[in-house]
Amino acid sequence: MKTIKSKRALAFDAKRAARFEARGVRVDNITGATVGLLGKADASCTLCDHAILWQYVLHLSMEGKTTETFEPVGSSCIQSWADSLPHSEAQAAILAALKLAVEEANVIKARFRAINALVKREKLAEVQGRALVAFYSGPPSIRDNIFLADVAYKAVDNGGFVGRQWETWERALDRAFVAFDSRDEIRAFIARAQAAIDSGRVEASPRGDTLLDILGKLEKFDAFYSDRQKSFFIALLEEAEALEVEPTQDEFAFGANTTDYDEKELPL
Repeated sequence: MKTIKSKRALAFDAKRAARFEARGVRVDNITGATVGLLGKADASCTLCDHAILWQYVLHLSMEGKTTETFEPVGSSCIQSWADSLPHSEAQAAILAALKLAVEEANVIKARFRAINALVKREKLAEVQGRALVAFYSGPPSIRDNIFLADVAYKAVDNGGFVGRQWETWERALDRAFVAFDSRDEIRAFIARAQAAIDSGRVEASPRGDTLLDILGKLEKFDAFYSDRQKSFFIALLEEAEALEVEPTQDEFAFGANTTDYDEKELPL
């Protein structure tokens, strides 16, 4: 029996299809896929603009040994898209990869429930519960830290931290997030610069070539050479962003982000 979609659902389908098409992704050139769990935080799906809480990354392998990556994306967005594809090895790979990523998220949700229970029983202080939730909500680079993961697992399973374990773990968690925030800031600068390039503002900027030169180094080394270079890059970027240019077709293509999503979770 054919499912009849609402106008809202069809609009999201159209956005997703347009964004795949813009990256050269077609039904007939996908050869495989992997899906990974990024973490839990408020965001918008890069494929359909839905507000999402659980964020995933979708890597699509293409003919010619190229890969297109989309992040963050919602699991429901991937699921509804994959369900609409013709039956094939590629479709099976996408659904299998999604299943594994969602199972990982479900394991973390179970940890959240266990943490909540320990806080209610006063086996964990509220600050400890929040820190554990932040750890399990965090990106893979933090969740996969062997020391942080081992201590967190034992603290939840054994009903709390032991001795000076909490102080040592908390300091290590803080350092991990500081390191991640630094990389996250770099990615945000790169995304802003790319948006300025796509809009034509960098090309119109009198110092656009200098901005592109620093951007190239930033993408290569994933860090600024100095605070002075960072300040100069920000000044060049803001100069370009302030320019008035004719809007591109992409800027007309999609409306504002929608609100709410069908992945409701515990208010942790």
